[in-house]
Amino acid sequence: MDPAQPGHFWKIPFYWQQGCPVRPQKGRLTYSEVDQATLEAAVAEIMTTGPDESDQAAVSELGSQRAARELLEVDLEYFQIEPKWWRMALNSDGNPVGIVLPVLFRQERQWKEGKPQGTIYCMGVLPQHRGNDYGRELLNEATRLFIERECWRVFCDASATNEPMLRAFRSAGYTEKNPWQRPLR
Repeated sequence: MDPAQPGHFWKIPFYWQQGCPVRPQKGRLTYSEVDQATLEAAVAEIMTTGPDESDQAAVSELGSQRAARELLEVDLEYFQIEPKWWRMALNSDGNPVGIVLPVLFRQERQWKEGKPQGTIYCMGVLPQHRGNDYGRELLNEATRLFIERECWRVFCDASATNEPMLRAFRSAGYTEKNPWQRPLR
């Protein structure tokens, strides 16, 4: 891949559509709804320590708490939030290991035959729990929620430098498309 243009970074898009294989959950995690303060703290930690270049740029510019707050200010004209979908993943000891925030696109151009298209607005594993294949489990949980909502397709993307997330999408049966450049902010 060529170097990104100044002020941009490479993203790799992935799609899942009805009929694609659904890999079974490992079942190591449980999920609970999460209050705003806990969610904001987890997102700040994930953004600060993760490999996503846009997160790093936002944290550098705004600081971790403000960057997380800004990220969580979802454009409700563009996305529909199912509040019970925004979850904290917990391990068998009840400790938080990550977050998954699926949303639906609102625009009808994103829908097909009356069925919505979903995307994972934000997902991440807390740094002390990375390397345990939890990203894949978070992705499976989001995919399961999208299937329940009868999404015709799920679109996601990941930074080209986020190897754990790329592995999760690839192993979960998502279809990989050509990389594209996105502005850092």
